[in-house]
Amino acid sequence: PRPVISAGPAYDYIKILGAYWLIEGIEFNGTKVGFNMENGQFIATQGDYDTYANNTNNVVKGSTSNTAITIDGRQGQTGYLNTPPNHIIIRDCVISDFAQGGVAIIASDYILCEDNLVYNCGRWSRWGASGITNIYDRPLNDGQSNIFHRIIYRRNVITDILQLVNSTFINQNSITDGNCMQFDENGNLTYPYGYLAESNILTYAGGSGVHTLSKPNVTFRNNTIWQNNR
Repeated sequence: PRPVISAGPAYDYIKILGAYWLIEGIEFNGTKVGFNMENGQFIATQGDYDTYANNTNNVVKGSTSNTAITIDGRQGQTGYLNTPPNHIIIRDCVISDFAQGGVAIIASDYILCEDNLVYNCGRWSRWGASGITNIYDRPLNDGQSNIFHRIIYRRNVITDILQLVNSTFINQNSITDGNCMQFDENGNLTYPYGYLAESNILTYAGGSGVHTLSKPNVTFRNNTIWQNNR
């Protein structure tokens, strides 16, 4: 059986700031029906959960922005680590029921997500979230310019990703995300390498199956994208 990491008072269940990590074969269970909220209220039904989470004065246990795995190259509010997180593999994991997203990749390089199942995430994110997403990518200066695709999503199944509240934490009074897979903006950073999404199954998102925002060099190959934009 898989080892299981279940809901607790954490913003990120696993947060990676370094290099050469392998996360494989783990099941991550986020906040869902059957758990207590931060005020001790027990959530017996999906209706209880929705009513509680939609109240802006409440937060889902672990905050309304908890994520299973975050790879984060930021430092403080505006800076970045000297060396971006790099050479990280997330493989054969099951991720479900997170108020924010499944995997968030921020200011990093050389990332491989493959053979994962991600479902029922994103509903209560006031940041806007997707099943697997990367943003503000930063290249590792390792002299390996011959390796073009350095952020790769392969053979993942991502389904039932939906955002139900406005993205007020990024000053948007509307729903902005809820995509299965997202290649998000780089802001003022330059990332000269490529992205590859191949052989993924991306279904039943409130937003897009795959969403790109101001990203060049994205290759989509042999993906199945069905019944999105709900």
